[in-house]
Amino acid sequence: MHPITTGSLPTGYSCSSTLPSYRHGHRCDPVYLPHVLQDVEWPQLHPIEPRELLLRKRRERRCHIKRLRLVILPPPLRTYLAKKRLDVALARVRSANPAATFVVKYLPYQLYPEASKEGEDKYAWYMASKYGGSEERMKMYTTLMAAYGVGVGIDFKFGGTVANTLDAHRLVQHYQSRRGPACADALINSLYRQYFEEERHPSSPQTLLTAAQEAGIDEKEARAFIEDEYEGLQDVKMLVREQAGNGVDAVPYVVLEGRRRDFTLQGAKEVDEYVKTLEQVVKESG
Repeated sequence: MHPITTGSLPTGYSCSSTLPSYRHGHRCDPVYLPHVLQDVEWPQLHPIEPRELLLRKRRERRCHIKRLRLVILPPPLRTYLAKKRLDVALARVRSANPAATFVVKYLPYQLYPEASKEGEDKYAWYMASKYGGSEERMKMYTTLMAAYGVGVGIDFKFGGTVANTLDAHRLVQHYQSRRGPACADALINSLYRQYFEEERHPSSPQTLLTAAQEAGIDEKEARAFIEDEYEGLQDVKMLVREQAGNGVDAVPYVVLEGRRRDFTLQGAKEVDEYVKTLEQVVKESG
C-alpha cells in the first residue's frame, strides 16, 4: 500500500504517473510482478474452403494469445497498482479484439525472504526502511500513493503488518495449477484487497482462508491445505529461485511474450501504455 503525489516529493519521485520499480536489495516493499503473452500455433486450414471463411478463421486465430504471466507476490503498493491498471488494459483490448484470448499466470518472487511470519508494524517499517524515520516524508509518500490508488478504485491503507508471504505464494500456486487462472486471479485480488485496503496480515491462516473462500474453494479443503505448511513449499521455493535466476530483480515487472519478440515493462505503467503494448503483441501475432 503506497501512494504518489506532486510538489515537494522525496528523492527519486516526481509527479509522473509511471512509478519506479522496486529493486532487490533495497529496503522497500516485499514483492514484484511480471506478465507474459504468447501466441499459439495456427491450425492447418483446408484449401478448398471459401476465401471468406479462410479469412475469418485467420483473423480469429492470429489474435489468440496463449498466456500472460505475472509474478506478483509478496506485494508492494506499486504491484497492486500495476495489476489494477493492467486489468483495465486487458478489458479494453479484449473488448476491441473479441477473438483474442489472454490467460494470466502468476509466478512467485520474494524481495525479502528473511521477513518473519509474525511480521512487524507496516507503517513503522516503511517509514524506517524507506524514509529514514522521517514522518514528513512518509506522509508525502502515503498521500501520493493514495492519490494514485483512487484512479483505479484502490483505497490504500498503511496500517497493519508487513510479514513473510511464502504461505500466500503456496496457496496461489497450488490452486493455480489445479483450478486454473480464474481461481488464481480471484485469490490474488482477495489477498491484495485484504492486505492493502483492509490492513490484514498478508499470509495469516485467516487471510488465506478468506481468499480461498472468495475464490470458490471449499472451506474444509482450503483449511487442510493451509494448515499443512509443507505441501507445495518446495515447488514454490524452486519457482522463486527460478525468477531470480531469470534476472528479475525489480517490481512491478511485466513481460509480454509475443510471437516475434517479447516486451518488458518495469514499474507501474499507465493504462494506455499497457493497452498500447498489448495491442502490439496482438498485431504481431498475425
